[in-house]
Amino acid sequence: MRALDHAKNLSANQQRALVALLSSPTIQAAARSCGLGESTVRKYLSEPNFAHAYAEERERLFSEGIHALQQAASKAVDVFVAALEHEDANVRLRAARSVWEHLFKGVAIEDERKLLDLARRIEILEAKNPVERNGKR
Repeated sequence: MRALDHAKNLSANQQRALVALLSSPTIQAAARSCGLGESTVRKYLSEPNFAHAYAEERERLFSEGIHALQQAASKAVDVFVAALEHEDANVRLRAARSVWEHLFKGVAIEDERKLLDLARRIEILEAKNPVERNGKR
């Protein structure tokens, strides 16, 4: 794991708790893993500095996971494409159906991303040029 960039200002116990929370399924398991009491770990989570570091590290780990999946996606596409040429008609049909389903989901996600980007750009423009609802400044 890359150095915990957001944990620099945490105590040694908080850093241990942070690593344990990031690698454990529950708070209770994290507390056992790092040798701290569950109430101590819960207290850390209620502290803004710790909660921010935890949220940032979770986001970083999630982003790294997404990146790894993106790298594997081309291999998955190769498998689908190869299955389209399979000798068994049922395999070809399932592969074709899967390709279409994934294509439609991908297009929908891309469309949603574009709409969110457009909404963000509109908010920026509106913030730069505030106009009241009746069209007057």
